[in-house]
Amino acid sequence: MTRKGKRANIPPSADAIIKSRALAYPRIQRTKLAEDLQAEFEGKYDVPQIETLERKISEYRRSPPEFSDKPWSLVALSEVKNGIPPEALPVIMRIWVMRLERGSDLSVIEAVWIGRLYKLLLNLDDLDTAAHQYAVLQKTKEQMGSYPDNPDDILGWRVKDAVLYGVMTGDYQLADKFRKIMLRELNNKKGGIK
Repeated sequence: MTRKGKRANIPPSADAIIKSRALAYPRIQRTKLAEDLQAEFEGKYDVPQIETLERKISEYRRSPPEFSDKPWSLVALSEVKNGIPPEALPVIMRIWVMRLERGSDLSVIEAVWIGRLYKLLLNLDDLDTAAHQYAVLQKTKEQMGSYPDNPDDILGWRVKDAVLYGVMTGDYQLADKFRKIMLRELNNKKGGIK
């Protein structure tokens, strides 16, 4: 269902999501992808108008992708800084096949994150999700220019870290406690309810 949306100031984290979806799903029509993004952004960001999202999707699909956004291939190993552990390659290949079966692709940056996280997450779906999330966070940081100096500026990222920690370790109780602390901090900084 198409939402009206509004003129939204798209923050770097939302823009990184738009870019990653536009590149990961090149065969999904712009309007359908824009509607999916509106649903995903509901409650997290100001929901942009369909036309705004369509323009962004077209822009990202037309512009030549950065190396890290290009589709994964073993040939990419020759250009990946710090390499990928050879023992991670079978896991990367399995997730790549999962993605292709679902109609999407694996980017170089996601493969790198799988290589970093594969020993922490044994469930392939959880690993795929975490690698995608960390790739989006990395691209957001790159768009910002540098890692924030101010702890207040990274509170939102720390909430995501807490959730991913729970997925990685299965210690959802500690992850939820950490997430609540970070959300309370974030709320206090924005003048919200304590």
